[in-house]
Amino acid sequence: FDKYIFATHELYSILDYGCGSGTTYEALKRRFPNEAFAYCGADIIPKNSQWCKDQFPEAEFVTYSSDKIEEPDKSWDIVHSRHVVDHQKSFEFALDEHCRVARQYVIIVLWVPLIRQPEHQIKHIVDQGKTYESEYTNAYSYDLVIKALKDKEAEGWKLVELTEEVGMEVKGHDTVIVLKREK
Repeated sequence: FDKYIFATHELYSILDYGCGSGTTYEALKRRFPNEAFAYCGADIIPKNSQWCKDQFPEAEFVTYSSDKIEEPDKSWDIVHSRHVVDHQKSFEFALDEHCRVARQYVIIVLWVPLIRQPEHQIKHIVDQGKTYESEYTNAYSYDLVIKALKDKEAEGWKLVELTEEVGMEVKGHDTVIVLKREK
């Protein structure tokens, strides 16, 4: 967030799509204690939203009923999701929804690195017992992601970051995608 967004010291509104246990909100408050921003954490699992409401009563948390982001077009400055797109029906659907709702930035963190593989690499994660294959419905690939991002560029979005294997120092493998609306 700080690399592109809070460096300007503007007030931003942030939709944290798939807020889970509120770790992104907690990190934002810790990293930017003096920055003003409007925040809404949204999750499809009601107990996650309720837990967050109980833990962070100063922030807004809501429950959505589907994978569709239940917000009006261009209603949030920043739409962020971490390890959510991996569970949705398709990368293209998720990207379209993020971009529809965002006014300025889209930040998507994928759990499985793209690592330029021709197909989604989930088997090793299932084999390690870190997830269940049935929870992983989005079988995106490097080529599919690149094509979808190029399609977004044609719609006025600029790819400002595509970083693979973020967090390797803590045995992570995330891929971070940041888009900025140009027009």
